[in-house]
Amino acid sequence: MRPRSMLLFGRKGFMHKNIVAQFLIVIAVVGLCAGWSAYRYYSNYEETSFMYYETQIQKAGDAKKSGAPETRTVETLSAPDSPEMLDLAKGEKVLQIQKKKKVIKTRGLPINMGLDLKGGVHIVMEAIPRKGDTAPKAEEVEGVIKVMRARLDPQGVREVNIQKQGVQFISIDIPGEKDPEKVRESLGKVAKLEFLYSGDEYLEEGFEVPQEWREKQCDARARSNDRCVVIDGAGLKKASPGFSSGRPSVSFTLQKEAAERFYEFTRRHVSSEQTGRNHYLAIAIDGRIISCPSINSGIPNGSGEITGRFTREEVKNLVDWLNSGALPLEVRVAEMRAVSPTLGKDSLSKSFFAGLMGLGAVVIFMIGYYRLPGVVASIALLLYITIMFGAMSMINAVLTLPGIAGFVLSIGMAVDANVIIFERIKEELKLGKTLYAAVEAGFNRAFTAILDANVTTLIATAVLYGFGTGPIRGFAVTLSLGILASMFSAVMITRVIMLIIAKGSKNPNLSLYGFGLTQGNNA
Repeated sequence: MRPRSMLLFGRKGFMHKNIVAQFLIVIAVVGLCAGWSAYRYYSNYEETSFMYYETQIQKAGDAKKSGAPETRTVETLSAPDSPEMLDLAKGEKVLQIQKKKKVIKTRGLPINMGLDLKGGVHIVMEAIPRKGDTAPKAEEVEGVIKVMRARLDPQGVREVNIQKQGVQFISIDIPGEKDPEKVRESLGKVAKLEFLYSGDEYLEEGFEVPQEWREKQCDARARSNDRCVVIDGAGLKKASPGFSSGRPSVSFTLQKEAAERFYEFTRRHVSSEQTGRNHYLAIAIDGRIISCPSINSGIPNGSGEITGRFTREEVKNLVDWLNSGALPLEVRVAEMRAVSPTLGKDSLSKSFFAGLMGLGAVVIFMIGYYRLPGVVASIALLLYITIMFGAMSMINAVLTLPGIAGFVLSIGMAVDANVIIFERIKEELKLGKTLYAAVEAGFNRAFTAILDANVTTLIATAVLYGFGTGPIRGFAVTLSLGILASMFSAVMITRVIMLIIAKGSKNPNLSLYGFGLTQGNNA
């Protein structure tokens, strides 16, 4: 008797190579998404500022004074380990209280929650007009908004809401963010990059560059006593994190014209060991020196590396600032506060309960009407949800109430695809085909209809994403991911399981494959 493994995978086994390959793809995709979600859950954490909890406690105290049914009181707001603060944080699995940083470290979730589900930070920034101007120009304020959006939401999936208020104020709502000070630092940083020629003078890290140096542009024949700007951030093409000698660093690439000027200047100002003359190229952010290397050779191709005593977090922030560009105007924080979820916990619980009830009803219907294929569809649906969680976690998408609506809608589309497929399979079985042939033909006939329906929906979501903002974009992102995941679920997962069942069934009971079928259909 042959070993069972040979029966499964042998030359004449019931799983031919095509099914095996698809089965392995399904396992790889589902495993990757499930593994990533687990990794995010166990490795991800949030540092929530005391301000957030203090705001919550203050609201609770105000509610109590006004007669609202609330039991928390405001007693020791300055104590991070006060009963009130821990009571608010206990549902978030407190890992550590860091008094120096004024944050409570809690367990994060695999998916970031939106402003309506988990709250966040509300900030109002004021754009400072240039000297001589009474108010900032409209195009300059728009430029500030563009840079801020690039810093806070470079991929467009965090659903950050940024709006202009009046002439010089900018309102910003950041969902899921609980550390306002971190946001203040990110938004308040002008992040103007400058490569300065300091001649034979080495400048220490932290040195404040005089304004007159920053106002003078170098030419290729600058002398060693000149102090001027060789290249600024306008010539930067891209910055990325890297490592140099085992330490975090920032790699950069310049645009073509800036790269040519950079090479010509460095080629003409190479330090010489024979004469003992050094030429230094100081690198500054917002007029403060972060590194001052010696020019040892001409730097071609417009690429280089910024090294210094950076941490990984500092490198990440620096790369984000440089890639988003410098703010065209100085800004200051006019207002900053933590905000509570706009959707109450009770309403949120009811929404999730309603979603689970709907999912349960769908599963009961599919199993009751389609029987064994319905069970397969239910398994595929659970795997689809796993894929969705993993995909949203990978791209750092933010889940809001409109996003949940898109998620539920995509579940309905996934079930709809299975309904089309199973009806085609039933038609093929009624024509007298074998189970395996009916499954193959059913999927092939249904594929075109499923593809057309999903492509048209994807086009609509692309329009929503392109022209929408905030929650509209979130809905489009979630629905797009759901469509792709539902296609994979129906065309790959359901198909593979059904083909495995069909190949392994010598005398199948066709009454198990849908309402209205009997054993005589395949007689």
